[in-house]
Amino acid sequence: LKIGFESIEEGLLLIIWLSFSIIIPFVESKFMTPIYLTRYMISASPAFYLLVAKGISNLTSKRVLYPILVFVVLLSSFGLLHYYRNDVKSQWREVANFVEINSKVDSDVAVFCASYTQSPFDYYYRGELKRLGIREKVTDTREIAAFVDDAVQGKDRLWLILSHGGKEAPIRAYLVDRYGSEAILLEEQFRGILVILFDLTVQ
Repeated sequence: LKIGFESIEEGLLLIIWLSFSIIIPFVESKFMTPIYLTRYMISASPAFYLLVAKGISNLTSKRVLYPILVFVVLLSSFGLLHYYRNDVKSQWREVANFVEINSKVDSDVAVFCASYTQSPFDYYYRGELKRLGIREKVTDTREIAAFVDDAVQGKDRLWLILSHGGKEAPIRAYLVDRYGSEAILLEEQFRGILVILFDLTVQ
């Protein structure tokens, strides 16, 4: 099968499509919400596959063509093998169930860092727990303190749910400094997500 473009503009369109699908998420991740992840690159796949197919179809020597085809198949097989043999997705369903079973609606609050990770949690969560989000890049101690003061008002325990760059967020260190390491009732690691429960009544 010979794949060809009727004009150079068609090839140029695919190159622009591929480039912008990668560059735009990269730029947005640097200045706004981090979205430079594999799942957001899917839109570039058709352009990439068409360009690769075009390149392969231009090969006339079987000595070159067959090794390349074998290489492409093997490369794809390794990725598929890893995908289907390992749990590669963040375990938001398990986190939502864990929090729902172990939380106390009247006395608990859940804080998400990064804030946008509350969306996948809410998709699976069916409880009535108070939920708030904070940006993982907030470093101003006064801003963190004001956020925590608002979050814990009338509450005895705080669930800190860390994911997507939030595991090293300053709010984690702030809560440990404010309430002490002895206030940590549990620390549960899920795939891609860390859940920490603080007892706010510990003095």
